Amino acid sequence: MANSYAVVIIAIEGDAVGRSWRFQMPVPIGRDPENRISLPEDPLLDGLHTLIGKHNDRWSCVNVNPLASTYVDGIKISDRFTVIPSGSVVRCGRQAFCVVYWEPGEEWVGSKAHRIAEALTYDPRSVLATARQIAGLDPPQNP
Repeated sequence: MANSYAVVIIAIEGDAVGRSWRFQMPVPIGRDPENRISLPEDPLLDGLHTLIGKHNDRWSCVNVNPLASTYVDGIKISDRFTVIPSGSVVRCGRQAFCVVYWEPGEEWVGSKAHRIAEALTYDPRSVLATARQIAGLDPPQNP
């Protein structure tokens, strides 16, 4: 089942905050306009900075340039593929993205990934904890 999932990437900080993208293919991120997520206004990004894609049938992230920095859930990653659990936060340059899996056969509206994307679009910083709960990464908080 894992190989049928798409990935939804939601910008939660930086120049594209509030935007979201859906992919079933590798996702290069950087300043270069050829990237699927191109952010030319971020001087801290390389032309091709980070790549999110499938590696061994799991969504993963790799830092393309060893002189640049990419973080997954606060941990600096290297030029090796790092698995990205659904709900993870990937940071590069001055950007931060929440990465959520979505089953393409599932109706988008009302899906778990759609609810997370909608919540993050309204107020990325205050609802990230809620998004991680919906994704099943964090337990609900008791009042």
